Amino acid sequence: MRKTIVTAAGPNMAPMLTTISLPFFESYAKRHGYRMQLVYVTEDDADRSSATAKSVRWQKLRLMRSALEQSDVVVWFDADILICRTDTDILDSLGATDYQGLVLHSVPSEKRTNPNTGVWVIKNTEKAFRFLDTAMEIGMPAGRWADQGAVMRALGWILGDEHYEGARMPDTPNEFMDGTAWVPIGWNQPYLERYLGRPMEPNPFAIHFMGMSLPDRMKYMREVANRYTIQGHEQKDVIGDHSSKRLTLGFQVLKEVPSVLRPLVDDVVACYRRHHADLRSVFLIGSVAVGEWTEGVSDLDIVGVVDNKFTIEDEAPRRRELLELGKAWPQVSFVNNSALSLAALHAENPEAMTLGRARIIAVTGLFLWGEELDFQDYLPTVAAMAYGRAARAKILMERYRSGVINEPFRSNPRLLARSCAKAAIRVLSGITILRGAVFYAAPYQTVAMVAKHAPEAIALAYRALAIVDGAVSEPNEAMGIAEQAVELFYSLYPERS
Repeated sequence: MRKTIVTAAGPNMAPMLTTISLPFFESYAKRHGYRMQLVYVTEDDADRSSATAKSVRWQKLRLMRSALEQSDVVVWFDADILICRTDTDILDSLGATDYQGLVLHSVPSEKRTNPNTGVWVIKNTEKAFRFLDTAMEIGMPAGRWADQGAVMRALGWILGDEHYEGARMPDTPNEFMDGTAWVPIGWNQPYLERYLGRPMEPNPFAIHFMGMSLPDRMKYMREVANRYTIQGHEQKDVIGDHSSKRLTLGFQVLKEVPSVLRPLVDDVVACYRRHHADLRSVFLIGSVAVGEWTEGVSDLDIVGVVDNKFTIEDEAPRRRELLELGKAWPQVSFVNNSALSLAALHAENPEAMTLGRARIIAVTGLFLWGEELDFQDYLPTVAAMAYGRAARAKILMERYRSGVINEPFRSNPRLLARSCAKAAIRVLSGITILRGAVFYAAPYQTVAMVAKHAPEAIALAYRALAIVDGAVSEPNEAMGIAEQAVELFYSLYPERS
């Protein structure tokens, strides 16, 4: 069964998520066989009642639907949820005929009962997709609630006044109420000291630090988190403890391409076959290959393996064709395509860029076509991956600065800036894995590891991730971020002889 935990945060909530909540989410995910999907939102507002803050929360519906397309079960945790117990899977709270589960919150002083979407479990069923689509079609309602208000309307809730005072269950359940399970309050318990008088569970699974200022959230969450010990999240600072080890992966390579992308992938493979007479095989790599992709944001990363060496000019026709093909597919940012020469790889001293492609195939490669070549000999140690990423970013920035830029990056400044930002994030991931962090392919999870294991790199990581997520940036600025990341890496871990 494919199970995914999804959570998200913007600039204001991200420090709280990555430094407090996320280790507890990861521990729960590991115990119950979930993969983690962390989404970083570029805009946010500390004022939770503002239009910007509401629009951020509204994205929950889209993110859950996207994750559900690639999963059998999706669990959503708000960033201000703290997992207190991992002995039970929330999925066990659903019956065989239930398609989703939410916790009911009751506020006696307001005569209000409502579902709270801070913790939400949903199964991949036709009804679940119709429910999410219905909630999104309702649109973001006026008032203090965004996705939660739409969910209540989709369930046919009696809404009460404009502040939801007097809100209660419908007298006659609609079709979406049938199959909605009401999960025990202990899965989404309001922080006790803040909400005295509400129904409480003495030994909750999860506490929700809602309805308070950001400083208060941080304060109370830290206080409660310090009462719990989550194994496997101790920070390691000594490079010698990890550098000779193999990577600890936070993902598994998919067995097949996500169905929504299959036609695009087939067209990409056909393009490689047209342009490379010596093509041996084609691999999907990166975030899509390991199921960590975000629809409309992630690239489709493809590597074609060829026999002979080639030049930039040799690759240009394929790159131009795939640039145009990618424009017709809004599910991906663009088709990021490259080639790996076996002749160059088997040379006496293969260059860093060539080795890097072989290593990423070994770690994340999903075979697509041709001869199923084995790259397991190129599985990197922690040190090899970390130093290799720094070396490749350094070479790439030197090439970009000198004007050696492949298409589509040469003609598209936005993609060039994004390429530089992703290079920066990869470099910073090297710092984290040298300190014992789990290795992730996707930028979002990688930045979460940076926030946890490399506090000196957080500012750079957030700047880079904002560009990856679409923030406007001149290529020169993004190159500078990548160069600063390289400089920081080598200041911490000098180049080895």
